[in-house]
Amino acid sequence: MGAGWSSCFRGALDRAASSQGIKLSNVDVTTEISLFAEGDNFWLGAVLRAQTIDVDRATLASLMDEAHQLCPYSKATRGNIEVQLVAEAA
Repeated sequence: MGAGWSSCFRGALDRAASSQGIKLSNVDVTTEISLFAEGDNFWLGAVLRAQTIDVDRATLASLMDEAHQLCPYSKATRGNIEVQLVAEAA
């Protein structure tokens, strides 16, 4: 699930950037999926992390917010699991 989400989110990130006239050529997206348990209750969480030198951290964070609205994996899991977006830029 993590690899597919990373790939899909990368495409959504490109689309978000393109809509603002920004070219992202050097971006790495990783997704960490965690399984949590408390007693008989189990749930998933995800951390989507994007790293780039193409834009500053604030711009990347904004693009990630937009990409999170576009990405089909994000749409499919919205409201079902906790998702954290982490922007790392130069």
